[in-house]
Amino acid sequence: MVTTLPRPLPTSLKPQSMNDKLPPPSPCIDICRMEQHTGLCVGCLRTIDEITAWGGAPDEYKRGIWRAIERRRSELADVAANATDAVVTGGLQ
Repeated sequence: MVTTLPRPLPTSLKPQSMNDKLPPPSPCIDICRMEQHTGLCVGCLRTIDEITAWGGAPDEYKRGIWRAIERRRSELADVAANATDAVVTGGLQ
């Protein structure tokens, strides 16, 4: 089963646009559905623990979640690309 990638985040919500002096924005994009086989929200790529902790978490913790989201997004993109390559070349049946 290939994981569906979430919609691209607006530039204003990407971690590179974050300022260390401002609170990190929430990664929520209002597509809230947990994917059972990954344990991640399909909209924001956070775990349920990260989602529930967000409101009371310190800014450094939130920045760490953003770094994890970017890693997950990259990993999922790699999985999707490999699956597409395998389908095109006949590697998946």
